[in-house]
Amino acid sequence: MGDVASYPQYQIGVATMNIDKLTDNQLVAYYLMSSYLYYQCDKQVLTDDQFDTIAKRLLDRWDSIRHMHKHLISRDDLTAGTGYAIQYTTMIKNAATRWHKQEVTHGRQI
Repeated sequence: MGDVASYPQYQIGVATMNIDKLTDNQLVAYYLMSSYLYYQCDKQVLTDDQFDTIAKRLLDRWDSIRHMHKHLISRDDLTAGTGYAIQYTTMIKNAATRWHKQEVTHGRQI
């Protein structure tokens, strides 16, 4: 992912989140939604550090994660810090689009 500071058009709505407070299921959801937005829609809602932290936490907890979309993510994706090859479901696409709209429109904190 590119550096948000390098792209002023992405600075509005960049998510402020406390990753330490996210559950494993939330980590999966944010990983998938942010990957979809970045790789398919050219929109960045997380900083590189936030995305990398989520990927690392998912990898560290991989064996204990029970999420309906876990099968869409591979350990290789997490190790490489990418979601480029993920096949996104309609549910993920719609949730990501709503999340992005909320971030840009309201500048909400997550």
